[in-house]
Amino acid sequence: MLEAPNFFIANTKSLKIGRRFCPLNADDELGKASVYVMFPMHKKNSVVTAGDMGALFITANSVVKRAFKGNIRVLPESTVEISQNMERNDVDAAPRLSLEGIEEVSSPYSAHRMSMSRSKKPLLETIEEEPVCSK
Repeated sequence: MLEAPNFFIANTKSLKIGRRFCPLNADDELGKASVYVMFPMHKKNSVVTAGDMGALFITANSVVKRAFKGNIRVLPESTVEISQNMERNDVDAAPRLSLEGIEEVSSPYSAHRMSMSRSKKPLLETIEEEPVCSK
């Protein structure tokens, strides 16, 4: 919501023709198995029309057509196992990022180098030009 202030997010399960839009609050968390749609803010207090739903269905159909062309990736099985572990609230079973096995990162020299590195911002210094003398 903060990235696009002129839009609001609505769950597709709450969209029914003839009823008002039901926008989500800014602090609501999005569910895993739900589909959400962004609408312009001027439609916030209006009624869902057939045109709104038609545009949604056309977009959904184009996504399905792209999936058959091979533009969609299939996730590996490990993500299924992770999601099952998360459902069981088994946090310890989820893989974690560890930099201990990487030699370039684990050495004391590289840790010192990373802590002393400069920021990526270039220094903006004035360029002093010398006048060109014509003889």
